[in-house]
Amino acid sequence: MSEQIGVLIIGVKGAVSTTLIGAGIASQVGLSGGFDLPSEQDAAFAELNLPSLAEFRFGGWDVASASLLDSLLHHGVIPEEVISAVAPALDQVWLAPGVTLSPAPIHDELDAQLKTPQSVDSLRRLVEVLRGDIQRFRIEAKVEQVVVLDLSSTAPSIKQTVHHETLDRFNT
Repeated sequence: MSEQIGVLIIGVKGAVSTTLIGAGIASQVGLSGGFDLPSEQDAAFAELNLPSLAEFRFGGWDVASASLLDSLLHHGVIPEEVISAVAPALDQVWLAPGVTLSPAPIHDELDAQLKTPQSVDSLRRLVEVLRGDIQRFRIEAKVEQVVVLDLSSTAPSIKQTVHHETLDRFNT
């Protein structure tokens, strides 16, 4: 497969997210070290024409104030020599501030202060902000397809309200 795929991650500075991004960039710059996807390692998947990890372009949302580099170092999953090799490319990862309908303090492991994500006042506005972010990422990353992964662990869940009952209520 030759088409690059965009991957937007909710909670982009968490341990799983930064490990995925670090491994993806390591694959893009040609580092060896077991960063291939299982589908790249097993010949049984060859006929499926699945994308390689190097074909993914990453971005995402987070409320954390730390940089991707600081987050990757903090989580300590990828060896430091690999982090050093991928560090310059981390600045090219598309980032946007986290956004939520129901703001709540969120703890950032790298900053002892509680953070409050950008908030919006309606479900419609939340959809508009996210849709705009996805479109900007698609254009800036030059990808045709975008997959969104929710790897957040501290984000509050949206409580079901009357706004979820009908489209008219959703729009208010």
